[in-house]
Amino acid sequence: MATIIRVYPAVEETGLGPHLEFNLPDFGGQLPSRGDLIMKPRAHAAAAPPEDAEEVWEVLARYFDPGPAFDAGACLHVLVRPRRMTPVERALHEGLSPPART
Repeated sequence: MATIIRVYPAVEETGLGPHLEFNLPDFGGQLPSRGDLIMKPRAHAAAAPPEDAEEVWEVLARYFDPGPAFDAGACLHVLVRPRRMTPVERALHEGLSPPART
């Protein structure tokens, strides 16, 4: 069993929103760290109301919940603050960055 990464949006009214589960390859093999910005995955954005579809998650904290043995279901809890994308972030998310100069 692989490490599970659970992302929890901070919500003022209740403290935490429902979590979303990922695994390490979903983040290119990198664990999200405090200060990182995560673009809301397209699959989750498509299911969200239009006003929530263009979110960026800022990592506030991460909490390690070790598994009982090597690769036996450890969990990383990541607390994020959702916010609207900036125009630059929207362009990155949509793959609209200009071509590289040669």
